[in-house]
Amino acid sequence: MSALYLVRHGQAGLRSNYDRLSDLGHEQTHLLGSYLALQEIPFAHLYCGELRRQKETAANAVSALRTSVQLQSDARWNEFDLDDVYRKIAPQIAAIDANFRDGYQEMLAAMDNPESTVHRGHSHLDAMVVLAWIANRFPYDGESFSDFTIRIQAALNSIKTSEGPTIVFTSATPTAIAIATALDLPLERSLKLAGVTYNASISTLRIQPQEISLFSFNGIPHLSEARLRTFR
Repeated sequence: MSALYLVRHGQAGLRSNYDRLSDLGHEQTHLLGSYLALQEIPFAHLYCGELRRQKETAANAVSALRTSVQLQSDARWNEFDLDDVYRKIAPQIAAIDANFRDGYQEMLAAMDNPESTVHRGHSHLDAMVVLAWIANRFPYDGESFSDFTIRIQAALNSIKTSEGPTIVFTSATPTAIAIATALDLPLERSLKLAGVTYNASISTLRIQPQEISLFSFNGIPHLSEARLRTFR
């Protein structure tokens, strides 16, 4: 039996430039690294997705660990491309739903203001777009939800035979898919888990060749101040 530590990236940038850590995100992930170093976990494997925010999180955290283990990138742990999903599905929803269209136009206008709350919260528009993607309601030529979940589960299965603790620096939805898999939940419900996952949080799975079980979810002992605890 081995342990898998799934770490969500720190707070990312604004909606218009999301794939990078914010200043707060860098602070969160340095604190994460200091916490992990104090735990003296003998990580045998270090992985991260290939998105910039995932790589920056991994670099900040791993710099605090006293380890000779090399960090390896694995694109299977990437988040799904929300920007692409929005760009291609939101106009299709707007064409048939006037309320969505009005709200979407307001959101696009608000994105020009870096101080707008639209950058740091999940909205009902996000839920509508993502649920439409999950349900395959509209034509979409990008990665489907089905292909996305297959990708995450393949990455998870590849760790089953690993020996020793493994840490993966990833994102909210891949973490949620892994947890839903461990709990035998319908994968469509993973969206609710993703929505409550803190930035720079730690979730732990116990891995055996024939079984994956949840040990902990959404831990943030390293984020002691309220200002450090963010969701987006």
